Amino acid sequence: MRFEVLGPVRGFRGEREVELGSPQQRLTLAALLLAEGRALTVDQLVDILWADEPPKTGAATVRTYLSRLRAALGEGAIRSAGGGYRCPAPLDVTDFTSALGRARRLPPDQARDLLADALLSWRGEPLSGLPGVWAEGQRARLAELRLSALEARIEADLALGRHQEVVAELTELTGAHPARESTVGQLMLALYRSGRQAEAIAVYTGLRRSLADALGLAPSAELAARYQQIISGDPALTPRPRREPPVPRQLPRDLPDFTGRTAYVDDLLGVLRAARRPAPPLVAVSGTGGVGKTALALRVAHELLPDYPDGQLHADLRGTGGDPADPGEVLTSFLYALGVPERRIPEEPQERSAMFRSLLSDRRVLVVLDDAGSAAQVRPLVPAGAGCAVLVTSRCKLPDLGAAHRVELAVLPPDEAVDLLARIAGDERVAAARAAAVRLVALCGHLPLAIRVAGTRMALRSFRTVESTLAELADEHGRLEVLRAGELDVESTFDLSYRALSPAQARAFRLVAARDCDDLPLSSASAVLDLAEPDGEELLESLVDLGLLDSPAPGRYRCHALLKVYARGRAAAVPYEHR
Repeated sequence: MRFEVLGPVRGFRGEREVELGSPQQRLTLAALLLAEGRALTVDQLVDILWADEPPKTGAATVRTYLSRLRAALGEGAIRSAGGGYRCPAPLDVTDFTSALGRARRLPPDQARDLLADALLSWRGEPLSGLPGVWAEGQRARLAELRLSALEARIEADLALGRHQEVVAELTELTGAHPARESTVGQLMLALYRSGRQAEAIAVYTGLRRSLADALGLAPSAELAARYQQIISGDPALTPRPRREPPVPRQLPRDLPDFTGRTAYVDDLLGVLRAARRPAPPLVAVSGTGGVGKTALALRVAHELLPDYPDGQLHADLRGTGGDPADPGEVLTSFLYALGVPERRIPEEPQERSAMFRSLLSDRRVLVVLDDAGSAAQVRPLVPAGAGCAVLVTSRCKLPDLGAAHRVELAVLPPDEAVDLLARIAGDERVAAARAAAVRLVALCGHLPLAIRVAGTRMALRSFRTVESTLAELADEHGRLEVLRAGELDVESTFDLSYRALSPAQARAFRLVAARDCDDLPLSSASAVLDLAEPDGEELLESLVDLGLLDSPAPGRYRCHALLKVYARGRAAAVPYEHR
């Protein structure tokens, strides 16, 4: 059910309007609705319906109205609560008040559009046709709420330099509310900015005369100050030129030695460049640590710069480590980058997310979210505007992310792996030992991070050759020690994923990943884990989702070569009875 009171009181079930009965019965419903979830007693409803002259049968009549309303609206629409009744249903005035509050925190262009849309929900006189003192008081309250929203929308128009467009509307408003000084002040400003200084002065003098004649009062000090500004031609009244919103450019640099991945790049560009679409595309790139997800995302994002001229936002969500980024804090940084002053950024994360969606509703912005740990981290950061797009990377497959275009990134093919090594270590050095380079990248498991470390070690020391580096990697027990160069560290990258595992997942990883075979069938893996096959499958599939195992076919599991080495190291560090 949803209800409307900004006009005749109406109720809808889906798209079908419900018959609400007599004016008194609709007044009963209106009282419950405008209590906005609070309970009203029968006595309070009697006072609302008949004010100072309730009939002796007032309580019984109210209960009859409530019974009929329940029959018309369906079970649960009107609920008993603590000796009273409540109707906690969606209401147009609640949405209107919420929009008015959000608009106060938005820049003028966004606030203006939000308020204009909200004002469309008014369908005439609120609670029209309902009798009584209470209804009259509510009509006055709601009418004041509408006037406040209208003035706020006009204030936004004036801030945007639309003074000429609002003169006619303000003239009509001041005619209906001649003593409302806030509206009179807006009309004076709009006339002055439109080059009609004499008319602006005449508006003020007319108000001053009518107030003196009718009430013996003078205009407020604030309005008198505006009058003085107008007669003196104060430059402060000149509209400021509209400031264009900032265009954030937050992408980290593209890797100059990015190699291969042509099919992946073309696929992602095709999705993210879709010309006509009903919603912003959401792309999730998953894969094991070190496989090159971030590098791929940045290459694609830089290719898309012309497609998203209103900016690119980037955040490292740190989802793999022990200190994941708070989406609320990320939203704060995004809003600040989009030009929202710090004082206007809402305290509540949900309101920040709503402001973020409003700001991007008609812009073309690419949002890149790196290393997401969960769908919950991502959802508040997804804009609603169809002109935007979101590119997410994660070691997890994020199964609960929703309608995302998913890409699972594999290791490099052998030729591309050798090409990457050559671009980092030097083309001539690798070309002179091509066969050794092929074996070297194989020992790296064709993992881009491992190849980058090996190539960087050669680039940093001229005496290191492909053959000497290959010899260093030949010993499995010391291989991960070799694959370390400054902050580039394969073992530390694997550690981030391993430390996030539950004890049961960590044990399963050590036992299954360390097996000396290409892959294991579910039956063998479950036997190793000493579990029934359904339990073993659930545990192994969770490791697949986390990027620590791969499932090349139903019921079969395998592990990347370097993760095997890592798993054996972890198994050796655990007492035998816990392996």
